[in-house]
Amino acid sequence: MKKLLLIMVAVFAVFAMPMALAESLNGFDITVDTDPVVYDEDCELTITALNETNQTYTGFNQTVNIDWGIGSDTLILTSGVGTYEINRAPKGAFTITVEFNGTNTTKDSFGNYNEITILTIPSLNIEENQTGSFVFDIQNTGTIPLNDIDFEYIGDGISHFNIVPDTLAVDQIKPVELQINSFGLVIGGPYSGIVYVEADGIYNAPESEDQANLTFNVVEQEEEKLLYIDEVEINGERLKLSEYENGDDLELESKDVFGEDLEIIVIIKNDDSTQDMDDVELDVEIEEIDDEDDWDDNEDIGTIKDGDEEEITFTSSIDWTADEDTFQVTITVVGEGEDDNIEYEDEWTFDLKIEKEDDDIAITEAEFDYDSVEAGETAYLTIELSNIGSDDQDEVVLTVECDDLDIDFKELNIDLDEGDTWEITIPIKVDGDVNDKDYNIEIVTYYDYDEYMDEDPIDIDQVTLSVVETEEEDEEEETSYPEYSQPDVVLPEETGFEPQPIPTTTEISFKETTGYTLLLILGNVLLVILIIFLLIKVLM
Repeated sequence: MKKLLLIMVAVFAVFAMPMALAESLNGFDITVDTDPVVYDEDCELTITALNETNQTYTGFNQTVNIDWGIGSDTLILTSGVGTYEINRAPKGAFTITVEFNGTNTTKDSFGNYNEITILTIPSLNIEENQTGSFVFDIQNTGTIPLNDIDFEYIGDGISHFNIVPDTLAVDQIKPVELQINSFGLVIGGPYSGIVYVEADGIYNAPESEDQANLTFNVVEQEEEKLLYIDEVEINGERLKLSEYENGDDLELESKDVFGEDLEIIVIIKNDDSTQDMDDVELDVEIEEIDDEDDWDDNEDIGTIKDGDEEEITFTSSIDWTADEDTFQVTITVVGEGEDDNIEYEDEWTFDLKIEKEDDDIAITEAEFDYDSVEAGETAYLTIELSNIGSDDQDEVVLTVECDDLDIDFKELNIDLDEGDTWEITIPIKVDGDVNDKDYNIEIVTYYDYDEYMDEDPIDIDQVTLSVVETEEEDEEEETSYPEYSQPDVVLPEETGFEPQPIPTTTEISFKETTGYTLLLILGNVLLVILIIFLLIKVLM
């Protein structure tokens, strides 16, 4: 009987204990023996089960799960308490989680560590027997401030650290300058070396270190540029050449602006503070840009005073309707030192990339046959369209409108391939009652019918037609002659002279003249001779 009773008590205890624990367990308290935990060192955790009043729950004798990010394990708590050792703590502020039957407790920021990182070191060209400066950054990528930072370079050339920081806050970045002298190295390369950095932190964390490779070439020493090309601007796009090494892959981009001149601005500097530059000449060449021909222009600048600069502008009409492409530009300046008589020269070569809009229809011509027209007459308007975009078009729309002259002209579905032109001449009849004045006529293009319906024009132009007063023909004026009057005749007194009458002229017919009589006689004689001749022919 006693055995049966003991078995019943044990079974009740087994079923009742989880229920009691589930009701009374409130969570866990997690503590660590070292604060903070140090990276790569051992640390011991104390896990305490808490009841509903946050006191140690002494009746908790169960197994819990522990997870610390890079590892996990189980731990048996006795009377609500257990200890667990983590070998070689993970790097950084890691998280520990204790779990039992859905009850989780998490605690963060257990770890601190030192970590210093060298960011990218650029490659350099160092002139022979000269010093090059490698400027790079270091960063504190750990969780605690860094002190006592040391640097070392092992490799080619003679080195010296010119700028080195001595402290780094968490996440802070500071610059480092390493100078390397190429003395004793022949022209060529690449030469190489390794940069080392070490840093100590607080909390007795292990020392952090990093290393990075660097390379450099030794190049021929360049002559100091005293006369040089500083800036170039083409159609509003500017390139400051003095900020680049000659030979870099330099490129200017410019939009294709139909009908506008190519404008090139070049700024030349004389950096010699002791002498003027005389006989300075500037030459600009762009290969195959002008309808596949080279464009070339030059300017005789003359003298540039010491320390001064000159800005020179070139303009030229270029065939901007050519296919979009990249063109090579070469700019050369030559001058002579006033005092040393040395010729100084600078030359740059770079690319000019011309781009076009996909859809671009331009009104390239719009003019009347005459600037003015009389009311009631007809004027003829000639319009030329050009496809200056990069895509072919087959639904171009042209509209010509003027309300005052009742003009409402539309031409739809004009086919224009890239680079093609299209022309039309429109007769415009001016009504006879139109007022004499100037009338503005608006011309608009759309690259397809849908855009026309949406009223989104591609190009707009305007022409003016002058309506003038109709000129009336002048009637012929009759010529008047002064009336003739016979002058008075004054006779001398007591001379006995009688005035003679003024002779008069009488018109006679030609038949009344002797000449007519002689012609008549001659004609009769000839007629008789002709009759006799005919009679003889008949009788014979």
